[in-house]
Amino acid sequence: MPIRALLRYLLNNEQLIQKIADSYPIRRAAQLTAYFIHKGKEIGEEKVEKIKESDVINRLQNEALNSASKLQGKASSTLEKTNRFVNTFSEALKQEWKKAEMKIEEQKKLEGKKKDQR
Repeated sequence: MPIRALLRYLLNNEQLIQKIADSYPIRRAAQLTAYFIHKGKEIGEEKVEKIKESDVINRLQNEALNSASKLQGKASSTLEKTNRFVNTFSEALKQEWKKAEMKIEEQKKLEGKKKDQR
């Protein structure tokens, strides 16, 4: 109990508290404490910012890769469709060209027979 009373007396003595607060060791301890608190906060904020930036960069890279692969897939499917169309069109054109040539030959033969019959 006497220690409690003594501490209460010392802590309630404003002049004593002021002298202790003005002493070099206490001021220096307060300066160092404030420095380490602020430095730790600054370092923590920088690390959090780097993590956020790296997450953003990673997400952007992933989105770019996904978009590029989707675009490449669409381009290749469009190219395949175009190639199929061109092939189908050229085959149909060849067939129709042959049919037209055959009709022309038949007409020439018919005209030749008609001339022979006259």
